[in-house]
Order: sequence, then structure tokens, then C-alpha cells
Amino acid sequence: MAVTSLREKIAVDIVSALENNTIDSTRSLQIKKVTREPVIIEDLAATAMPLVFVESANETRTPMSMGGQRMGAIEFVLHLYVKGSTRDSDRNVLLEIIESALTVDTKRNGNALDTQVTDVELITNGESAPYASLAVTVECSYCYFRGSP
Repeated sequence: MAVTSLREKIAVDIVSALENNTIDSTRSLQIKKVTREPVIIEDLAATAMPLVFVESANETRTPMSMGGQRMGAIEFVLHLYVKGSTRDSDRNVLLEIIESALTVDTKRNGNALDTQVTDVELITNGESAPYASLAVTVECSYCYFRGSP
């Protein structure tokens, strides 16, 4: 039986939250694909857009007690990709969808203490590109015991 770390449980919960809360009720925009694996955008079908690639990123860890309890703050970078003539507006709507999805359960199914969007960065692909992208940094704080999965 594979042991899953708290980091991985949090990542899986983020993916699940984005897969299950994908629609903006005010416009006909819906996240079509959420993945943990890197993608080559140019190789994807238009029907796979908008897409979110969830990537584990930086983490800070600090001791909390002599008994080995530690506090972690892990960042996940959500790479949002859209394609089309309304891509700037679509990025804004997708950001709202993502923030709403992540606030449904900021405790990440009991594995985190809190979840916050901490940074939104525009990724420039060139003016003539049919794609647009955002990198959304999400920070999840959690407690764990040193040596536990």
C-alpha cells in the first residue's frame, strides 16, 4: 500500500476542487482539463481549453515544538491556458472560477490549515499567439510531524 504525503494529498485536493467547480455561471466558460502533468499547449486540441496545470512549487518549513511537529507552507503554481479571441477576458473569468473553487474548502479536506491565492502573474506568449496564460500561486499552510509521510 502506497503512503501518500500531506503535500500530495493537498495537491490532489486542489486538482479535485478545480475539476468539480469549473463553471462560471455568468458566462459560458468552463475549465475543460485539469492536470498534474506538464503539457505542450500547441499539441492540445482546442476542446481541451481552458486548461489548468497544477504544479508543486516552493515550500518553507519551520519547527513548532520539541516533539517534532513542524509547520509547512507549500506553494502550488496553477498554470492557466486559454485560446481564442477573448483570451484576456477569459483569463479574468478563469481566475474567478479558480478562487471560488479553492475557497469552497480552504482546509483541503482536512489536510491543510489554510489556502490562499498569493500571486497572479501574466505570462506573455507574444501578441500574435492564439494562447494566453496566467500563473496563479496558491499557498497552503499545514502541520506535520517530522518523519511522518
